[in-house]
Amino acid sequence: MLHRRRIVLSLVTIVVPCLVLVALGLRTVLQDRELAEKRAGEERSRQIEQTRKDALGKLVEIKLRVAAGQHPAGVVIVAPVKHRAPARDAEIDAGERAEFIGNDPAKAADHYGRALSAAKQPVQIAYARLLLARALYKSGNTTGAEAAWRTLLNAPFDAADEHGIPFALYAAERLKTLPPRVFEQLDSLPATALYLLKSLTGDPRVPGRIASAEQAETIAPELPALAARFPLEEVWALFGDPPWLAGAVRPLQGGPAILLAVPASGVMPPLDAAGVELGAAFPGLKVRLLPKTNPAGDSFSAMLYAALALVVAVTLFGGYLLWLDLRRELAMAQMRSQFVSSVTHELKTPLTAIRMFGETLRLRGSADKRMHAAYLDTIIHESERLSRLVDNVLDFSKIERGRKEYRFEPVALEEVVASAAQTMQYPLAQSGFRLAVEADSTVPRVRADKDALEQAVLNLLTNAMKYSGGAREIALRLHRDNGHAVIQVEDHGVGIAPEEQKRIFEQFYRAPSPENQSVPGAGLGLTLVEHIARAHGGEVAVRSAPGEGSTFSIRIPVETGA
Repeated sequence: MLHRRRIVLSLVTIVVPCLVLVALGLRTVLQDRELAEKRAGEERSRQIEQTRKDALGKLVEIKLRVAAGQHPAGVVIVAPVKHRAPARDAEIDAGERAEFIGNDPAKAADHYGRALSAAKQPVQIAYARLLLARALYKSGNTTGAEAAWRTLLNAPFDAADEHGIPFALYAAERLKTLPPRVFEQLDSLPATALYLLKSLTGDPRVPGRIASAEQAETIAPELPALAARFPLEEVWALFGDPPWLAGAVRPLQGGPAILLAVPASGVMPPLDAAGVELGAAFPGLKVRLLPKTNPAGDSFSAMLYAALALVVAVTLFGGYLLWLDLRRELAMAQMRSQFVSSVTHELKTPLTAIRMFGETLRLRGSADKRMHAAYLDTIIHESERLSRLVDNVLDFSKIERGRKEYRFEPVALEEVVASAAQTMQYPLAQSGFRLAVEADSTVPRVRADKDALEQAVLNLLTNAMKYSGGAREIALRLHRDNGHAVIQVEDHGVGIAPEEQKRIFEQFYRAPSPENQSVPGAGLGLTLVEHIARAHGGEVAVRSAPGEGSTFSIRIPVETGA
């Protein structure tokens, strides 16, 4: 009985104060929460009003600039101005008959000159001058043609053909000189003109503007349909993904309303279907307001800490075991994600080049045979590069499933080395590399898969190009060494740290150096090289040091007595 009383007393001594403290703490927490909710509601209303005012202020500023005839960067404008082909006249028709049917460029130049003298509009003047320069050049009057092109180089950018390409860019293409203030006109040029400008300059602003122009040309047709549903001069309508805001404005000098679209990300906080309404000027538009910190009272936190300490102690041990179990899976998932991103980037690069040069050829025809051939060479090279990347991915997939098969037959390794060097000749020359090939003709034939070995050599040569840094010397050698045929690829580039050399043949792995981060790659090339070498009963080795280049060697056994 005494023990029972002591237990009850102990419980009362502990439990009753705890219950009192809990009750007082809960009361304090409830009061703090009520006050915090009231303040949060007031702050939320203030945020909504401030966000609405800020957004309207930015949009009104854009409208005023558009009404005044300006074209703010990033804003899509649908105005009544359309690109049309220059009006033709009898002199231009007569000139083209003389140039293309009569094969008399001098006579054609006379007709074009009369058309130029009679032209009144800037687009007619620019068009006639472009034809005159072409006829003068064909007739052998290169001085006159160059003078006409230099005059055309200063033509206004709104003097353009039916594709929206300013005639000044055609002159720039012939003179290899950019028109004055060309980069001030980027926002007003269509994608077709930007592709031509990209072929004339390596300025990094042009590719980014091409993407914006293509997106603008995609969005522009949707604006008239929105105008039929909403009074866009009074409200801003949301459409598209990523989201845009559509509106309308009347020009200050009169005329029909101009439709425009503004990226929502530039004037709004993040949009959210579960957010809050922004007001009548933005029908149906909801934004996600930035959360405001509102910590609970110290009394509530103190009561939670004791329970959390026990939960954390129990869960940390379980979490540690789970972490050990998932560490490998997480690392593999990250490497696969990086692989997908890298492969996507490497696929996009040759596809973009093929598309650009293909469209340029379609627009410009084959007037310049040498440039025409250079463009076709680039398209073929990028197609071969794309094929090699796809082959690497497909081979890796077969290796992972255990379905990779090799066709072994007697192969002359000297032919494999020569074929790989021939394949890489164009990309090496384009990048300024010099490939030194040394092949020992006494190396006997081996039983091998010729295509697989050539793919392995191509992967090593591609890696040598990527990691050569400023060096432009690569060596490809074939020789015999202690019963093995050895194929070596040597570069003088960034090199590989000793601690990384054991891991570079792992799938998806790339050495985490600053130089490697700037080089695109999927982390599969060396994995495939090692698999091919082992499938032939050989091995691949590397000899390297940071800053001193690398030498990769594929060793394949030669039959005894060969």
